[in-house]
Amino acid sequence: MIYVTTALFAEAKPIIEHFRLAKTESPAGKYQMFANDEMTLIVSGTGALSAAAATATMLAAGRPKSRDLFANVGLCGAVRPELERGEAVLCHKIVHRCTGRAYYPDMLIPHPLREAVLETRADVAKVERTNGGCEPGSSVTGADESGANRKEANETGSYRSGGNESFIGDVVDMEGAGCYEAASAYLSPHQLLFVKIVSDHLDAARLTPGDVSGLIRKNAPVIERLFEQCMDMLAFRQDALDEEDERLLELVCTRLRLSATMRHELLRMARTYKMNTGRNLSFLLELSEPPPASKQEGKIRFAQIRERLVHP
Repeated sequence: MIYVTTALFAEAKPIIEHFRLAKTESPAGKYQMFANDEMTLIVSGTGALSAAAATATMLAAGRPKSRDLFANVGLCGAVRPELERGEAVLCHKIVHRCTGRAYYPDMLIPHPLREAVLETRADVAKVERTNGGCEPGSSVTGADESGANRKEANETGSYRSGGNESFIGDVVDMEGAGCYEAASAYLSPHQLLFVKIVSDHLDAARLTPGDVSGLIRKNAPVIERLFEQCMDMLAFRQDALDEEDERLLELVCTRLRLSATMRHELLRMARTYKMNTGRNLSFLLELSEPPPASKQEGKIRFAQIRERLVHP
């Protein structure tokens, strides 16, 4: 079973149509839910708390197993200018701006998408819109109002920038961290998938529900392929890293004095490398010897390791 959370019905609609989902009864009676024999989708509403509550409701009712998948699909605002509007990105790290906590989905499948760090924010300008696609007081995208600058709503429902803010992520949304926190109580990191579609570059763009659905619909084949690859992986997955691998990786981390973020990235890349190639990891010891003399040298070594693991 694939469990999917979207913030808005406009995001859910193309998925419902593409996978031919039918409306079903919500366990709590307060959410819109759709399902078939292979997928269940819930529309959570905007914000991390709403996303966490809806995700927990869906998964508690579904009782997911080791071969099931959870996916959060929705729009995001791009901080990185090279990310194009309408582009799908896969999130390998999620940072909750409010708590500072970071989460790491294990992406164990080869894919053609650019990867990104997702920052989940709560500081959203709340504007009541009457466009038929959102509830009063909610954002059209759940992302375009969490912009690179704090945005204030004027009387027409458009936005203007005010002040400057720094960003932790490559892309921003309002739900990702909430979804991860709830889903991780039921599923392992390798069963969690976060696919975000760039809606804007934090430039106060206004989107209609049709615009929102169009961006998701354009990427429906990509999303379907990712689901297929993940389900294939889960069907045949065995833990790629044995005890010897784990000891080797711990030694490499110690030698290079890797940060917690780098450790997570190394484990993810090593696991994917072994699953895709079947080769051992002994070459990592050579790349970590002798221990680097400086922090900068350690970063250079880590970049070399990344290149070997990602492009074997």
